[in-house]
Amino acid sequence: MVGGLAIALAVVVALTFGAVFEKAAVVQILAEHRGFLIGSAVLVLVGVLDDISPIKARYKLAFQFACCTLAVMVDQVMINSVADVDLGVMAGPFTVLVMLTVLNGLNMIDGIDGLAGGTAFVGVLFMAAAAAAFGRNVDALLMGAFAGALIAFLARNFPLRRGGRASVFLGDAGSLLLGFVLAYFAIRLSDQPGRVFRHCTAFWFFFVPVADAILLYVRRFLRDGAPFAAGRDHIHHILLRRWSARSVCWFLIGATATLAGLSYLVELAGISPLFQVAGWLVLFGLYASISHRPWAAAWLRSRRAERRRAKASAPMPVFVEARRAA
Repeated sequence: MVGGLAIALAVVVALTFGAVFEKAAVVQILAEHRGFLIGSAVLVLVGVLDDISPIKARYKLAFQFACCTLAVMVDQVMINSVADVDLGVMAGPFTVLVMLTVLNGLNMIDGIDGLAGGTAFVGVLFMAAAAAAFGRNVDALLMGAFAGALIAFLARNFPLRRGGRASVFLGDAGSLLLGFVLAYFAIRLSDQPGRVFRHCTAFWFFFVPVADAILLYVRRFLRDGAPFAAGRDHIHHILLRRWSARSVCWFLIGATATLAGLSYLVELAGISPLFQVAGWLVLFGLYASISHRPWAAAWLRSRRAERRRAKASAPMPVFVEARRAA
């Protein structure tokens, strides 16, 4: 479970070497991304501690909220409008909510080898290329460091060959860090001035993890009133009933890359942002409708398994222990 820590250290080493050749760019990174860098360090630390000894969900959520708020306030990374609708005073809270959703969405799909890392790599690589094309070289440099670290990680984690096994895993330190990276740069690069793409275009980059996270929270709350309960009812768990883990990984990452590319082409074609927002909502509704019955079955299986584990780990009554001893 050292993948996340290794990625963070690799980025630090890359920037350290980068300072030798592009000192001004690295200094600019440190100056313009203070909130992001501090928040990333905190999330990695929290993730490492959680990998060693599990931390309660509400405490992890509190740290995530603090890190997202720090990035919004210090770096002024904010979603000021959606589909040309000005958010006004709600821009800050809405931005934090979006960042938390993306962050936890990526954390939730970290259930099979290569899925979370591959999804993050697609987003980071796409945004790094777009930033470089638009002259946002400082942002491209920082995302390039993450892309390079992810390549090294995926070489030991991604199921390239049939029957291959991962030898390194992200852990919470990695999934929290990468979710934060994706959310931060998607918002930063879609904000004015020097916008690389629109906010509504960025929403498509994470359709799979975000749609899965939103539906899980809502469905679990409506079913059992426990939105943060653990369970094997994520999209990859549902697909694993019919496909291999390798096939599920390739399919979901391919879907992410396709949606990201199509959304960017739609923006370049000059189509109204309202079309993108409406399309996202329609696809979300279609996904919710198709996945409802398989999700309900997965949730019931997950609850039954949890009850069996609780029953097996329950302390044995004294009189039963005495009879067995006799």
